[in-house]
Amino acid sequence: GIVTTWLAKWVVKFKGIFMRLDALGLAAFSIIGCQVGLNMGLNYGICVVAAVVTGVFGGLLRDLICRQAPLVLHNELYASVSLLVACLFLALHHYNIDDNISIIVSLVAGYLIRMASIRFKWRLPTFSLLEQHAK
Repeated sequence: GIVTTWLAKWVVKFKGIFMRLDALGLAAFSIIGCQVGLNMGLNYGICVVAAVVTGVFGGLLRDLICRQAPLVLHNELYASVSLLVACLFLALHHYNIDDNISIIVSLVAGYLIRMASIRFKWRLPTFSLLEQHAK
């Protein structure tokens, strides 16, 4: 937390680099969450939840410490990317693909999807109760 507060001004200055590192971290920690669940012998559903919580929580803490609105609370693809990485990793694991290949494929896919979602401004659909009530 202390290091993050010192680095906060650099995060703004080098936003592009930090977004790339964040995308890589999101995919990496999602995979780690999956692996921990698999090593504990948990079913795939619990592994996906562990992956999403592990992948998203680091970015959530970072944003809160830097006093920014957490990315996961925006309509960007963030937790969705974590979910996709987890599902891809588990699918490769289910079909007995080598762990190193599964990790690399999932990491690259997660990174590319997250970066593409930033570049092309992909968003999840949103629902506003106020907009629906006004109709």
